[in-house]
Amino acid sequence: MEAAPDNGFRQKMPASGVYDQVVGFREAPDGAHVIIGRADREHTGAGDFATYREVRVARDGVQRPEASSPWRFVGQADGRTVCYRTAPAPTIAVVRTAGCPAR
Repeated sequence: MEAAPDNGFRQKMPASGVYDQVVGFREAPDGAHVIIGRADREHTGAGDFATYREVRVARDGVQRPEASSPWRFVGQADGRTVCYRTAPAPTIAVVRTAGCPAR
C-alpha cells in the first residue's frame, strides 16, 4: 500500500504479480463465508479478478474447505473467451485463453 495524493491509499501489484483480496462476506446457516478474489497482472482487482473462491468459516471459528463452481464456457468474442460461474458469486470473466480457467 502507498499513500495517494487524495489522502487515501493505493494498492500496488506485488512483485509476484498475484494477490488475493477479500471482496465480500455471506452469512449462511452453516456460518459465515468469506469471498476472496485473486488478482494478477491481467486482472488487476477492484472488480476485475481472475478467479473467486469462497471459504466457509463455521460458527465455531474453524475454517472449512472452500466452495466454488467450475467456470463454464459461454462463447468467444474478439479473440477472447467468455466464461461464467455461479459460486461463490455469479461472475462473468473474459480471459485471453482458448478455454476457461480450471479454478
